[in-house]
Amino acid sequence: MVDYFRLGIATLPLGLYILVHAGLMVRRRPTLLNAGQETLLLGFALAGFVTIGPMELFFPNAAYAVLGDWTWLCLGALYFFIVLFIALNRRPSWTVIGLGSRELKAVVERTLNEEKIEHQWLENALSIPAMGIVGIIESANRSDSASSLSPGGSTQDPIGWYRLERLVCRHEGLKATSRPGTGQSGWERAAVWYCLGIALLVISILLIVAGLGDMKEWLS
Repeated sequence: MVDYFRLGIATLPLGLYILVHAGLMVRRRPTLLNAGQETLLLGFALAGFVTIGPMELFFPNAAYAVLGDWTWLCLGALYFFIVLFIALNRRPSWTVIGLGSRELKAVVERTLNEEKIEHQWLENALSIPAMGIVGIIESANRSDSASSLSPGGSTQDPIGWYRLERLVCRHEGLKATSRPGTGQSGWERAAVWYCLGIALLVISILLIVAGLGDMKEWLS
């Protein structure tokens, strides 16, 4: 028998995650997400599946006998800290939603020139010795309205990546109210994501309501 309540709990965060992603796609300003922020968003999207999966499979019954329902809060906090640990230990990288690879390269180039920071380009490969950065700019998700700056070597300086991120975020290229990467195809993709997210939310709510109804019948 299908447990509608648990299935609804699993898909609800995923639907919210898809709606957030769709909202970022249609923003008038480009959005820069670093690797840690992407990991936190993905961790939120998978929180429901983790709740009905590993958490229930390895549920500490001994702790539940002492703490009661507070055990779920402790498990949720443990999951959050695990996701946070993974986010803090990921290799530095960016994903910029709303700018193609050419536009992102131009923004980074102008930023470095304005700050008079020595750097070298080899096609889309960027090297900034003073910041300990070696990265590659490329399209993200095969889209002309999203790009990424990924590490191009094993040795990277996280502080240098953070400094460059702050400089690029303050640049006018990421504060523009009209995005060069947003076209008809971008809006079409965002519409698909919006429809998928709304459909998942509606299905999740219906499943939760159906599951609560089954619980009331079983208890009565």
